[in-house]
Parts: sequence; structure tokens; C-alpha cells
Amino acid sequence: MKRISSACDIYTELMGRVYTSIVYSDFFEDDMSYSMWNNVQRDIKLELGKSHNDFKMLSSAIRSNNMDLFVKRFLRRNENGTVVNIASELDTLKYRNDNGKANWVNIDSLAKLEVREQYLKQEDRERNLAYGIFDYEWINEVKKIGDEPVLVLALGIFKYFKEEQIVEFIDKLREFKNVELVFDVFSSRGMQITNKYIQKFDKEEEMISFYIDKFELFINNLKERPSKYKQYKYYSCVRKNKRLKSSNLLRFNTSDKFNMLKLIDIKY
Repeated sequence: MKRISSACDIYTELMGRVYTSIVYSDFFEDDMSYSMWNNVQRDIKLELGKSHNDFKMLSSAIRSNNMDLFVKRFLRRNENGTVVNIASELDTLKYRNDNGKANWVNIDSLAKLEVREQYLKQEDRERNLAYGIFDYEWINEVKKIGDEPVLVLALGIFKYFKEEQIVEFIDKLREFKNVELVFDVFSSRGMQITNKYIQKFDKEEEMISFYIDKFELFINNLKERPSKYKQYKYYSCVRKNKRLKSSNLLRFNTSDKFNMLKLIDIKY
């Protein structure tokens, strides 16, 4: 039986979405992930059971739900826009949000895209691009699609890199005429707590190295200030769910109260 050990594992996010669709269907449902799960089980015999960490499984779906909220808002304003999903793995973003007009781009390593294409065939208005996050040739490839506004989603990604790398990434996005970037980021306190948890309970997980305490100070490092930017509470989408375990509810409320993990939305 293959062991799911790391949030970086390509199947872990899928497992979390399926788990939440079953256990917390009033909060999140993902029919395509559930359908894909059956095929994954057939091929590599993963097991979804009570032994899995409820918080970790739910966190995957919360990330997906947050992505969906920004995508839906973006497409209401830009129905022909392009949505770029950084480190897409087996994400079903297009299937959850497609309006029949938007373009969808999945950025990931060649190895992970090969796995993706086993279970999610590339469809019309969709492109899979095998590039690293800092291999900016993907920007030129996306620009070939057209001049429509672009939404770049980088949730669960930046935390593993250095601040100067993130600054460079954001500066490079200005090559688009009209671009919006959404990413999540820990505060220094949130990073410390999470790294302690990783050291104690999940040693195969990669340690977090990037945080932002004061966004105003962070944007001073950018070559150009965004035209608009806003911070959002990360867990606001789920905190009112009455079926949550009390331990999870406490974690979500504490995190949002002290801004230990937040969503950043910037536009150029």
C-alpha cells in the first residue's frame, strides 16, 4: 500500500478534496476528483480511511475553495480571461469553474503533467505547460493565447522559496498587460508554529521559509507597486461550518484572528 506522506505528493491534494467531498459535502464537492479517485485507486491502490488527518485533508479542500472564489470573481469580470494554475498537479480547477469561454493553463513539472494527463485529458481551451515556477518562458507561452486579462494562482507554493525569488516572480508578471496574482502566505508566527508541527509530526514535509508580516513593507521591494492589493482571511470560507471538529474550528479561528495565514490579491 502506497503511503501518503507529504503535501507535496501529487496525490495528497486529490485525496483531501475527495475526503472533504465525502465528510464535509455541505462545504465542498468535487465530482471530477471523486471520479478520478476511483481510477487512481485502481492504478496504485491508495486508501482513504479514518486514519487520515482530518485537518490536513480538509486543508486541501479549503485551498481549492479559496481558489474557486477568486476564479469565479475573475471570470465574472473577464469571461474570456486566462486562468493560470501554478503547480497544478491533479487539480480540477477547470472542471469546477469553467464558463465555456475562459482559457486554462496548468504549470508543473513534466513528470507531474504526465501523471495528470493519465487521469485528466487536456481539453479545449486548456494547455499543460511543463515549466518550473521560475522558468519564465511560461509567461511567453501564456501571452500567445491573447491579450485578455490573466489570473495567476499560486496557493501553497511560495512558502518553500526565498523572498527575493517571490519578488522576482511578481516583477516578471508585469510582462502581462493586465494581470492578477493570488497567493497565500504565513506570518512569521504562523511559519514558526507550522514548522514546529512539521518537525514533530510530519518530518517528510518541507519546511516553510517565506513569510510576510507587513505587506506594505514587502511591496516596497517590488519594482512597481501594484495598482490594487488586498489581504483576506484564509479560513473565512469555512469557519461558520457547524460540522467542523472543535479542534479544527479553534485552529481556523486562531489563525484568522492573528493573521497567521492569509490570502494576498494583487493586480497590475
